[in-house]
Amino acid sequence: MDRRYPANVLPALALGCALLATGCFERTSPPAPIDSGVVLRLHEKLAATGRSLELLGRTERTYGCSNFSILYELQLAGDAISVRFTGIHMPDICLTAIGPATCTVQLGPTAMGSRLLLLGTTGGSVVTRLVVNADSIEVKGARSVGITVPAPVLHRVPPGTIWGWIGWGPDDQSARAQAFLDSLALVGAQPTRPLPGDYEYFQVDALGQIGLPGSYGFYFLRPFLFHYAGDPALLADVLKAFGDPLWIALYDDRGGTLYSWMLRGGAAPPLARR
Repeated sequence: MDRRYPANVLPALALGCALLATGCFERTSPPAPIDSGVVLRLHEKLAATGRSLELLGRTERTYGCSNFSILYELQLAGDAISVRFTGIHMPDICLTAIGPATCTVQLGPTAMGSRLLLLGTTGGSVVTRLVVNADSIEVKGARSVGITVPAPVLHRVPPGTIWGWIGWGPDDQSARAQAFLDSLALVGAQPTRPLPGDYEYFQVDALGQIGLPGSYGFYFLRPFLFHYAGDPALLADVLKAFGDPLWIALYDDRGGTLYSWMLRGGAAPPLARR
């Protein structure tokens, strides 16, 4: 097929071909071929040392073992990133649960600006751009046979954000849950309303309602979202004070986690997970 590109893209393509030609894995046995599409998702990892960017990959195909992985070759060169998915690694030991093959491509510290992103697999390749702004990360133009990015825009968690959930039941604890939120306000937590969108760790709809990913086993679950610039130790004190009979989890934009049951030295709720 005759594929034509603008003149300013041709040097980048040449670089991409050179990058894709070099491998970065030492394999003791040949991998299985990739026989389905690869689905990619943006992920910004939060940590006290700073934020980093990852591409989380999975195959469209489901395998009989849940520990299959996607092999890939990664090259970083200036303002260009090349990722080529090369095969499926099937380990000798099978975890007998169905699931896709997966991988985590670590792209390094989150850096503002626009970078060339070349994605390749046996089903095709595509030249895209990875654009990082203060409030979002976007993969532009990721349309290729074999590679899809269903959610090309990821909203970034604003600095100073804390969020989490309160679980209870079967007895009504809504008044105590509200008292916990009021106590957060007393130590300096302020209401905030980010732009609607998917922040991965939580979602905000057009009405400002907060949604959380994952499964929870409570009769009642109340998410919360605040801006907080105070002492984290004060937050821990509030969780510890209200953590019985409530179950409370609190996260922050620096990768911190607080669980009321751990602060009180108790067991984790059996059916709730992040």
